[in-house]
Amino acid sequence: MRALKAGVVATVSLLAICAPANAEQQQVSDADYITQALSAAPEAVAKGAAVVRPQSDGSMRTLREGNNGFTCMLMGTDKMCNDPNSMEFIHAVMHHLPPPNKVGISFMLAGDDGASNIDPYATEKTADNHWIVTGPHIMIFGPPSKTLGYTETADPDPTRPYMMWANTPYEHAMIPIGQPGKKLAESRTGMPPLNVGQAQEANVKTAMELFESMANRLGPPRIEGTDAVAGKEVPAIYFGSTKMNNNFDLVDEVVKQARGTATIFVKSGDEYVRVATNVKKDDGSRATGTTLDPKGKAIVAIRKGEAFYGEVDIFGKPYLAGYKPIRDSSQNVVGAYYVGYPVETVGRATDRN
Repeated sequence: MRALKAGVVATVSLLAICAPANAEQQQVSDADYITQALSAAPEAVAKGAAVVRPQSDGSMRTLREGNNGFTCMLMGTDKMCNDPNSMEFIHAVMHHLPPPNKVGISFMLAGDDGASNIDPYATEKTADNHWIVTGPHIMIFGPPSKTLGYTETADPDPTRPYMMWANTPYEHAMIPIGQPGKKLAESRTGMPPLNVGQAQEANVKTAMELFESMANRLGPPRIEGTDAVAGKEVPAIYFGSTKMNNNFDLVDEVVKQARGTATIFVKSGDEYVRVATNVKKDDGSRATGTTLDPKGKAIVAIRKGEAFYGEVDIFGKPYLAGYKPIRDSSQNVVGAYYVGYPVETVGRATDRN
């Protein structure tokens, strides 16, 4: 992430970063600016992203309305595309506020021009501020990013995942997907075994960590009795004293913080039944009472007591998803967690779940 400049402010509607436009930006036409800003994001994200342009007085001008929650823009010469949680995080950095307890993702697929890895407010390289230039990358914000296990060294290898601003309130994960100083398309040769799909998978895993953490705060999982879910009698799954069947508070809070979709499945005989979910059926209703596909790869992994991460098809739509067993105090698998994000993918094989 490029060092953030003083004078950046947030608009109420967008929580956007409003860095004064430099002379180079002012000379760029709006059409060229939009093209440059959208180059920060994957095609599927850029397609529905808003584009905003900082003005010399610190205000923000919307060049293009969006419909997917992402906002793309330039900060100096750096191009970035942020979801709302990332906007809140960056706003907190700029105003020296506590960062939000939410998972956010920001795309910088054009790379950056460098930043201090120890000082969020440094504006230029010095002999001792551990300046690092990162190529095309994805940033993951929020406390769960710290559980990914990436190196916290001040001088990491910028071609591999690392934590930026480690041991500060603004620590976040940097996931390179290209070589420093090159655009994504120029970085394919000689890349380490990390690509966009792996970076997106890391984001799913971060959401899963959040889900598990929030569930565990309620208490250990257990089965007690049965309950009707969408007309189907299934075991009642609890976390502590909180019953999950037909209770959407937890899954909705996960989505509020991490976006995407979330589900709690309960094991019912050989099936895994959705008892709490915000995955929607074609009619717009919650898909409670529906089951995990018995022929899918996810259920194979869950039956082995293993997690599954990958692209799946849910009700005819592709999702980048994660599934993980829920175990009771005796380590018996009693259900499964699910988190997933809709993706726009053409011509790729998916597993039906």
